[in-house]
Amino acid sequence: MRQAGPLERGQPVRFGDCVSTLLADGDWAVIECGPGRTLAGLVRQRLPRAAMAPLASLPGPTERTGDVATLHGAAGELWLAGLTVRPFGPPGRRTPLPTYPYQRKRYWIDADPVGAPAVSTANVEQPFEQWFKVPVWRQLPVATGRFGFDDGCLVFVAGERGAALAEAMRADGVAVTEVRPSELATRADYDRLVAAGVPARIVHAWALDATPASDIWQAQETGFFSLLWLGQVLAGRPVDVHLDIVSAGAEDVLGGDLTHPEQATMDGVARVLPLELSWLTVRRVDAYPDHTTTGQLLDELRAPFDVPLADSWRTVALRSGRRWSIEHRQVPLPSGSDGVRTEGRYLITGGLGGVGLTIAEDMATRSRARLVLLSRSGLPPREDWDTQLAVHGSTGHVGRAIAAIRRMEQAGARVLVVAADVTDPADLDRVRARVTAEFGGLDGIVHAAGLPGGGVAELKDRSVATAVLAPKLAGTLALRQAFGDLALDFVLLCSSTVAFVGGFGMVDYCAANAFLDAYARSDHGWSCRVLSVNWAGWVEIGMEVDGLDGAAARDAARLAVPVEHPILRSRSGLACWGTLAGGATLSADDHLDAVRAAAAECLAGPVDLSDVVFGAPLSIPDGSAAEYRVEFWEGGGFTVTSLREGVRAEHARGGRIVGRAKPVADTRGIRPARGAEAFRRALAVDLGPQIVINTEVLDDMVARVRRPAVARLDDTVVEPVEETQAEVVSELAAMLCAIWAETIGVDRVRLDDDFFELGGNSLVAVQLIARISRKAGVRLPMRTLFDTPTVGALAASIERLRAAEPAAAAAPGITRLARRQ
Repeated sequence: MRQAGPLERGQPVRFGDCVSTLLADGDWAVIECGPGRTLAGLVRQRLPRAAMAPLASLPGPTERTGDVATLHGAAGELWLAGLTVRPFGPPGRRTPLPTYPYQRKRYWIDADPVGAPAVSTANVEQPFEQWFKVPVWRQLPVATGRFGFDDGCLVFVAGERGAALAEAMRADGVAVTEVRPSELATRADYDRLVAAGVPARIVHAWALDATPASDIWQAQETGFFSLLWLGQVLAGRPVDVHLDIVSAGAEDVLGGDLTHPEQATMDGVARVLPLELSWLTVRRVDAYPDHTTTGQLLDELRAPFDVPLADSWRTVALRSGRRWSIEHRQVPLPSGSDGVRTEGRYLITGGLGGVGLTIAEDMATRSRARLVLLSRSGLPPREDWDTQLAVHGSTGHVGRAIAAIRRMEQAGARVLVVAADVTDPADLDRVRARVTAEFGGLDGIVHAAGLPGGGVAELKDRSVATAVLAPKLAGTLALRQAFGDLALDFVLLCSSTVAFVGGFGMVDYCAANAFLDAYARSDHGWSCRVLSVNWAGWVEIGMEVDGLDGAAARDAARLAVPVEHPILRSRSGLACWGTLAGGATLSADDHLDAVRAAAAECLAGPVDLSDVVFGAPLSIPDGSAAEYRVEFWEGGGFTVTSLREGVRAEHARGGRIVGRAKPVADTRGIRPARGAEAFRRALAVDLGPQIVINTEVLDDMVARVRRPAVARLDDTVVEPVEETQAEVVSELAAMLCAIWAETIGVDRVRLDDDFFELGGNSLVAVQLIARISRKAGVRLPMRTLFDTPTVGALAASIERLRAAEPAAAAAPGITRLARRQ
């Protein structure tokens, strides 16, 4: 072995470069001299996959192995690797072992797949004329067969109609347990509800007795949030459950029957939870009271869960004894027509976001419009714009907005930038007064404000979901209150295809946009046309989260190229992103490792890390989640940011890009010029209150969302684990070995392999804990890997958690009501 020379005190330690230089000079066996495996873990990241893992010479503070045992173990590993180790300590005792381990492998030859492969249209952009679709109702056949309630049913009852449904179910022989809103006032009440077990059927019918909501948030208490909390407690008990969500007046089959648009947010649960919880199926039944009897509703709940319907929209509307389902039909839109006035006056909420700026710039250049761009934060004073661009350039969010506004004004437009909260009616009253003073009134409104959401429903915090819902729900109602009496040409609501397709991790975002669609189709009270546009993902508009930019970023995640990295899971253009689960704490070295990985994905050349400034530390509280993002700027280095609870924080900035961006081989996104043209065409022709603008075949998009590009662990095939006579692997341990091998990136994991010895670090630990928690059906805190760093110890810890569940089940649950005579 050779030893590197000492460093003088005060010199920077370029540890990564030193290790790379060392490893370039032949094959090395690495052992850390000192307690623990901190440096060994850093070295492991730079070793080839097949190389010998670094060894520890002394145990760390949390390890229970003694000093002598650790030292002897390291010496044994060196000897097994072929190195000569001089004897030390007392002489050992020779123990005979079998001459070879028993290997168990599967050698069965699988049959060839039957049938010719189908020609796929995935990743293919349709001609522009085929982008436009409208929702239409299709009558479903009479349901045949019966979907039983053999194990009883938990029914959420809030009033007379719900009670009548529960009584009809009892009369039909169903063992019904009723639960009232007063019994489930807090999140903890839902835990107690399922403490004694979960029935195979649940009917959530609180909305059946809803009255027109004077407070939209009160409707969410008994609707969206109640279902979100129910989904969270079901996520902790992975048993097969079917959930029926009953709404009343959330669909417009007949015209005039959509009286409760606030109930449409329950679609977020119906369309997203089954993607995240493989054992859960969900159907939403809309039973309009004046056209649906209790018997007809019970017949629908008895109907088999229709599989083709489950793969599409998951909603059945009952009207006068008939069953209806919604689908989307392509319609042609003529070219040459225009829905924007020359020198018209338009308010754009989320006006500094990517979509808002794109629409504004098109209005400015083609119609010399007078524009009011509303955002939460606004821009610096105009007299500071030159300084802003000189210091920060035009590649960041603020710089792009300033450059775009200057182009608009050069084209003859007038632009007013206003900072205001779109959910605050008082703020919007002040905006109206200023707009009236500057422009004399308004001709139209584009509501493009929004937050992206993101994160699995199981970990969704109420405050996070509220922040995502607020701009769409409260913001839309506040706009009506402030501007509803004006004689406008249109109000255009920027919705998303996620509203009717769903998407993994988008329960709140799906709910918020589903409300926009329902609101546009309802009796909203505006005197002008209200149009909800379900946009597909936009590309090439920048990804800073402001206005609809965050929503566009979330849509674009579905269009991105998958990335093989513990945290960074997707890439589009010059950005890579992923999700951090609660308990994650990332160091400066972790950020730099993420930058290197993102550079390898996004750039054709290296990134210079010689001039990096670190910002706010990153630590995610337990029970929360955050988006983690690395983004490069042409000629301007990179930024590392996170988004949690609607707040984006910067953790690192600097560097210099050496090279150019790699092309992304995906043509499905809406590009700015086409998006602006689609916006004008949608306004020019009145095809109803809702229109879908999507670049690909709708069935392909649905199939892709149901099976995302980045495959989830639950869908992967776990190869058989090799066993020896001395290593009999349980089913749980085998599953853990497979997860560890995939996440850490090693070929094989054994029961006594140490997570940190295999090269694990905090970045990998975040993803590993999240995957194990989902797969094993238990909640594991981040400290678990530090307390039990081997597969065997972790499996034992999970078994103890599972064994503790019966004790928790002894807590009092909701008392079953006696059957009425």
